[in-house]
Formats: sequence, C-alpha cells, structure tokens
Amino acid sequence: MTNPLPPYQKEGLCPKCGAGDVSARYWSLNQPFAYAYFKCAGQEHREHLHRACHECFYEWCEAVITPEEEA
Repeated sequence: MTNPLPPYQKEGLCPKCGAGDVSARYWSLNQPFAYAYFKCAGQEHREHLHRACHECFYEWCEAVITPEEEA
C-alpha cells in the first residue's frame, strides 16, 4: 500500500537537516519515474515535486499545489 505524498512546503526547509538551500524539480505524469521511485519508495507516484537539499543531499517528494490551495 502506498502513502500519499506530503504537501508542498513553501518555506522549503530540508526535513532532515533544516537547511533552507533546497531545490525543487517538477515531474509531470509523462516523465519516467524510475529515479523518483527509488528516492520516494513507498509513496504514491503521480505528478509531483522532487526536492533536494544542497547541504546534506537528502531528497524527497512533495505533492504539487492544487488550484484550491493557491487561493
């Protein structure tokens, strides 16, 4: 059974070391998810943001923002 992706965090702090130097890469439904499956094992995979910390090199996935959340 898969877990839902955690919500997008605007402040972008690394959940492992707390650093703010993180990047986000958008993965659409049409892109191959082989790398994301490895990094985000156990989470449901669909369109998502792949986050990476530039301090400790931790990587994680977050859900994209839905139009309802933008308002």
